[in-house]
Amino acid sequence: MKTRNKRGICILLALCMVFSGLSAVAFAESPQTLPFSDVPQGAWHRSAVEFVYHNNMMQGTSPTTFEPDANMSRIMAAATLFRLEHGRIAGAEDARENLFHDVSASDWFAPYVTWAFNHSIVFGTSPTRFHPHGDVTRQEFATMVYRYAMNMTDLRDGNTSSGQWLQFADRGRVATWAYNALRWMNFHAIVTGSTATTINPTGATTRAEAAMMIMRFMRESERLSADFVLTISVEEATLPQGEGFRANVTLKNNSGADQTIVYSILFWSHIPNWNPFGCGYACTSSRYCENPIAPFEMPEPRPRFFPADDTIQTVWSHLGGGINPLPPGTHELRFTADFHLRLQDTSLPIRVTSNTIILTVQ
Repeated sequence: MKTRNKRGICILLALCMVFSGLSAVAFAESPQTLPFSDVPQGAWHRSAVEFVYHNNMMQGTSPTTFEPDANMSRIMAAATLFRLEHGRIAGAEDARENLFHDVSASDWFAPYVTWAFNHSIVFGTSPTRFHPHGDVTRQEFATMVYRYAMNMTDLRDGNTSSGQWLQFADRGRVATWAYNALRWMNFHAIVTGSTATTINPTGATTRAEAAMMIMRFMRESERLSADFVLTISVEEATLPQGEGFRANVTLKNNSGADQTIVYSILFWSHIPNWNPFGCGYACTSSRYCENPIAPFEMPEPRPRFFPADDTIQTVWSHLGGGINPLPPGTHELRFTADFHLRLQDTSLPIRVTSNTIILTVQ
């Protein structure tokens, strides 16, 4: 699964749909002991509470109670998502400006709110109010988890719906701003219906439901983690300014089964804060550079048979050169492989992240 403190690792990072920041050590799984008297053996949420508690994602409301039926608050949600990224940190701090008048710097939850807001995961209820103790609805919590996935990880929105989604008679009640998020969460079986025909978007999220969503989210993220391996290497890691780097890129099908993948452009290079043309191929999303645009026409998606243990290889030339060459200094280069994996009557969007190479421009 993913690795805590992944930053600085410049060896093979072979994770599909991987999150930045969790450790290569496997998550604690059920069965585990719990100190909570209100989460008995056999409860439908028991395994989820064990998962979030022993993996330091959620804690009890007291040393002996979890209060699974209590509603999840906005500060609980912010703290939980912070811990997905950083784990439980005593005395967590965030020096960025807090814009909310109802969140004091001395509040225990202040750094979690600031972090969640600055990463566009949890917004205020107004420009100056966060409403920290307000309840979180099911569509709100689903949207927060979805924003975490889109903003803090390499998961992507494939714009797909499950067959179950179409059975929810109340899906028309889902807010416009939450529709894609809740549909994505349902497609990945992270959020299921309250009944067979209702998704209950405006109902409150209980702490037990939140724990279940988080457990399913983390397990979904690791479900294909060993199935594809993307590695890169460069022939020369130090070059004069203006000369291009040659990067060798290899994607391996490590799933043990023949697969069919569909893609337009399979490999994308990423060098933070650099854009070779002011619109170039090394920057493919706003996470890596500002205002990127494609420098060429995108071909039609095409399927490719990808046998078990087979590899797809290519060489990218002239990286770092071009109209806007890399400036002198050190730069991080990594690649992603973006494609859809065909699964019976549907497809799953996949992004595989490579190892990171340090380039030096003299």
